[in-house]
Amino acid sequence: MDRTTEATLIRGSIEVSIKDRPSEKIILKPNEKLVVANDDSALLRSSPGRLAPSVKDESLVTIRKPTYEQSTGAIIETSWVDNKLTFKEETFGELALQMERWYGVTIRFGDPALAQLQFTGSFKEETIQQALEALKLTTLTPLFTYSIEGNQIEINK
Repeated sequence: MDRTTEATLIRGSIEVSIKDRPSEKIILKPNEKLVVANDDSALLRSSPGRLAPSVKDESLVTIRKPTYEQSTGAIIETSWVDNKLTFKEETFGELALQMERWYGVTIRFGDPALAQLQFTGSFKEETIQQALEALKLTTLTPLFTYSIEGNQIEINK
C-alpha cells in the first residue's frame, strides 16, 4: 500500500473533502499538491508543507508545491501524461510500488534493507529489465540482483 495519496492540480481549482470528514473542505489552487497520509508516519518523514485549512493536524493532510525535474523543469507528479515514470530521491520500496503499476508486475524484496536504497531518474520506453539494469548501474558496485519469473520480480543482494 502506498504511504500517501496525492493529487496535483496544474490549472483551475478543485474542492476536496476527505472521506471520513465530508464537512471539511479544501480548495486546491493551480500548482498545488494535496498529500493525504495513508498511515501515521507517512507525512512525518516527508518534505514539509502547510496543513490544509480547516483540517485538523491529526488528519495528516498537507498542501505542497509539485516537484520539478531539475534538467527539464517538468512536473514529476504529472510526467505520466507524457508516458514517463519520473522519480526523485525515492526509496526503492516507493519506486517499486510505482514500477508495479507502470509495468504490471509484482516486486518483492528478499532483503528488506534494499527497499531503503534511494534513486532519482526517469524511464520512458524502457522495459522492466532495462529499468532494473539502469538502477543497478547507478553505483560503482551493483547493490542488488533480481530475478524475473512471469510478472513476479524478486530483488536480492
